[in-house]
Amino acid sequence: MYLFQRNSVGEFPINEVKEIVDNQNIPVKTINREDPFNIIRELGKKYFALKCSHAQFTDSKSKITFGTFDSLPLSKEYLNTPITIKWKNEEKVTVNYKIIKLNESECSRRY
Repeated sequence: MYLFQRNSVGEFPINEVKEIVDNQNIPVKTINREDPFNIIRELGKKYFALKCSHAQFTDSKSKITFGTFDSLPLSKEYLNTPITIKWKNEEKVTVNYKIIKLNESECSRRY
């Protein structure tokens, strides 16, 4: 598994994480000391109610949710948990989830 830095969500820029950019061609060894594919599988099992495990995996790795904070499937505790990424070259970085808050008119105008 490889990580690639997104530089925007729609028209909204995202600050680059230097370590992710520098290691985009290096395989990820662990995320929070677990196999990165297990992280995605567990997210799919927990938050995507699909019967086929392959569909859960595919959907969970590509899903972006737009909606109110009440409709977010992830708990505040989960969102506040730091994410430590370690690459095969032993470099690592710790990042946190970021939430972009848009009002309704911005959502309908842009998406």
